[in-house]
Amino acid sequence: MTSPMRAPALHDHLVLLDGGKRWPVPGWSRVTVTLAANVDTQATPGAGTAATQLNEATADIEVQVTMTTHEQWTAYQSLLTVLRRGTKAGPAVFTSAHPEITARRVKRLYFVSETPQPYSPATGYKTTLKFSERLKDKAQATAIGGEQLVVPSAGGTSATGAPTAVASTAQGRAVAQAAAQTLIGPPAPADGGRANTAMPGYCSAWVRVAGTKAGLDPKLFGASALATEGNFKRAGLSQPWTADSQRTLEPGDIVFWANDPSGFGHTGIVVGRDADGMPLIAGNNLVTAKQTSGKDARGIVRLDQLSTANSQPTSVGKPGGVPKAPVVQGPAYPVGVPGFAPSNNVPGPK
Repeated sequence: MTSPMRAPALHDHLVLLDGGKRWPVPGWSRVTVTLAANVDTQATPGAGTAATQLNEATADIEVQVTMTTHEQWTAYQSLLTVLRRGTKAGPAVFTSAHPEITARRVKRLYFVSETPQPYSPATGYKTTLKFSERLKDKAQATAIGGEQLVVPSAGGTSATGAPTAVASTAQGRAVAQAAAQTLIGPPAPADGGRANTAMPGYCSAWVRVAGTKAGLDPKLFGASALATEGNFKRAGLSQPWTADSQRTLEPGDIVFWANDPSGFGHTGIVVGRDADGMPLIAGNNLVTAKQTSGKDARGIVRLDQLSTANSQPTSVGKPGGVPKAPVVQGPAYPVGVPGFAPSNNVPGPK
């Protein structure tokens, strides 16, 4: 560890790390790290008694930034874009090798807020960035393979962070984690090219990016959701939608809608459940596209928001393999639309 007294240049400059990417904070940064114990107090049987427990301390990081040139201010605007990426899919998260941060063994920096001050010709442009070592709402994060799968609020709803089930297979965990990671940052292109995230049919391209990142065979993914649904069916990695499907969905499962009005089908990846138990589907969807005026269709939406009387789930892809126990066929189970039976016709790729 390098002491800030021995490396003042390192002490006065903060670099945020995002995987292999480096995001230097322009200008000069004064980093302050404070530790506070997590206190849990629970009422116990008896008159006015309570039990208080101290847990591992959590760090709050405050960064006071000073910029004196136009070039620094311009670079800072680009950094703000990176920080804001987390607002739709959970907070942006970074690491840093700054001595004030590493000395306190802080491994993650969740972006919390930015508070700018009016520009002054005498002192330049100043702002304060705040980060937290952990999510404030612990129920929003579920440990998956040693990492944190951030389950943000669903588009068009106010998810309250209900406990999220963990996928039962390693492959399912990998797919769920890749889905969460792919929602953050620039829209992932299909097959290395450019793609408009608000374009109908791009949902299958997004699922391809997340699925192949998790190690699934690229041949499973076709040019449309209909084609991908057919490929999963022929590979023995899917189950038809039944009366029990909604209850048994797990993170990493891929839900298909063959009867989507677009004519191309629709698909998305399960990443958790809302407070009332409704599955949350990550992917490219028109619900989020309308909320962002078409700028970015990626988001997490409740299953019932993606289903209508004319478009119901038709099958579920199981990346980790279909359970050996036979699937008990039951009556069709529409999502919030009584009396509607899903289609069993799943076209294959053309």
